[in-house]
Amino acid sequence: SQCPHVNFTIDSTVSIFNVLYIPEFYNYLIKNGLIKPGRMSLYLLFDPNYFSIRNLPQKAKKQIELVYNNFIQQLASSPETANICQHARSVIKHMFGEDYQLQNEFETEIKKVDELRGENFKEVFSEITQLLN
Repeated sequence: SQCPHVNFTIDSTVSIFNVLYIPEFYNYLIKNGLIKPGRMSLYLLFDPNYFSIRNLPQKAKKQIELVYNNFIQQLASSPETANICQHARSVIKHMFGEDYQLQNEFETEIKKVDELRGENFKEVFSEITQLLN
């Protein structure tokens, strides 16, 4: 409200940790007037590859694909959302690219972080844990 001339852009890196929540996050930002519809870009995490969305099990990828296709359909009618729709399509395409199958590396790294932070990934990220199982 104090800087109406300022346009914010959200650049989000998509990983196993947030892929499920990106559409919800975008809708929240738009609903609350924090960004304009064309002001969000999605970038794909490549390294470390065990946190990449390519490391998700096929069943999880199919569920996420449905979420993203619904997201794209929701936005497709507006020309100002063409950017985010294209980025969402890129997320799907990348996710179904080379299958990394690095679940053991993922679990090893998560255990290290859990010990360091005194947390439990399975409790903090219960929805993601369900996708991974």
